[in-house]
Amino acid sequence: MNDVNYRHDDEIDLIELFNTLWAKKILIAAVTAVFSIIALVYVSITPSTFTAQTIFRPIPLLENLKYRSFNQYDAVEVNSNTLFVMFLEQLQSSDAIQAAMKELNFIDSSLYDAEAEYNLALAQEASEVGVKIIKNTNIVTAEEPSIYLELSYSHTDEEKWKQLLALLYSQVNTDIRKTIISRVESIVASERSKLNFEIEDIATAIENAERDYEQFVLTRIAYLEEHAAIARYLNLAEGRMVSGDKVNFEISNDVLMNLNSNDAMTPEKTNNFEANRSSQNHADDTITYLRGYKAIEKEIELLKNRKNKSYFIEGLFQLEQQKRALEQDKTLERIQAALLETPIADEAEFHSVLANVDATEFNYSKKKIMILVLAIFLGLMSSCIFVLFRSAVQNKAEQH
Repeated sequence: MNDVNYRHDDEIDLIELFNTLWAKKILIAAVTAVFSIIALVYVSITPSTFTAQTIFRPIPLLENLKYRSFNQYDAVEVNSNTLFVMFLEQLQSSDAIQAAMKELNFIDSSLYDAEAEYNLALAQEASEVGVKIIKNTNIVTAEEPSIYLELSYSHTDEEKWKQLLALLYSQVNTDIRKTIISRVESIVASERSKLNFEIEDIATAIENAERDYEQFVLTRIAYLEEHAAIARYLNLAEGRMVSGDKVNFEISNDVLMNLNSNDAMTPEKTNNFEANRSSQNHADDTITYLRGYKAIEKEIELLKNRKNKSYFIEGLFQLEQQKRALEQDKTLERIQAALLETPIADEAEFHSVLANVDATEFNYSKKKIMILVLAIFLGLMSSCIFVLFRSAVQNKAEQH
């Protein structure tokens, strides 16, 4: 019988347990209230944490029309895709984000003793900004691009984050605009240098052609003067056919044509003349004097008195034509002028992407609610355990 009573004493009487807790309900409520108040104070002085999400869109496809005139020169391609990629690269490097954070004193610099430590903290904070490309699952139209760029970050101050976004957007746009202008200027400078080198090379070729002609004329005159002297010595005033000893010379039609047209021998025509002589079985160049000193001296006179020698320089016209075409080429100037007609010319009008900072979504953390629930739960549990433990101790003491 005692064993049965002993087993019954070990069993938990739920009604008695409830009565014990109910009897100390004020104490339990007080302890729970204390825990709740402490939790409320904590969450009230702790800033709410949110995750901000800002969407950046490529400029509309219709905006590409503003760059059509510039893009036809193939200097630097500028369109919605290239601008979007440049903006993405700027953000992924995190340098622009770090610079914006530093300018806004996003992290209190006074908390760091050394500049290196502060810069390291800025770099770490900038790396916390998430940069994500989102594909558009909807129908792509002129107003709805195929991809978006999402910038996400966890912080406690909405206005400060919006300020950072606005500053970041402005700085990146400025950097992209300067980069495009710099690339165009670099390409124009490089092409202008190449153009000047080509003009210089052609000018050198023209100068060499003129010098070669002068040397040819001097050589030709010296040659003709010798044969004119021989003709005078032989009293050969006019050219005529000479027979004997296999010499049979007749004045070349080319020479007569040159003399009658006030056109002396150019290197090309001299070669033709020599070829004609050879074809007439007159391989010996020393028989030029047989033309007679009158014809020879007339050719010398024409060679010496030419007023516009450029007409007689072989290939000079083509060289001058090439040089003139290069000097009159306005392609580089047109590239610069076309750039000024794009939004890049006006910093206020230029946008590499579209962003609405005010449309940023702020998703606040539910941690504060969880803290309050946990505080109430801990208050109830700790107070109930305390009441039950105290009641058990008192019962034990009464039994003894």
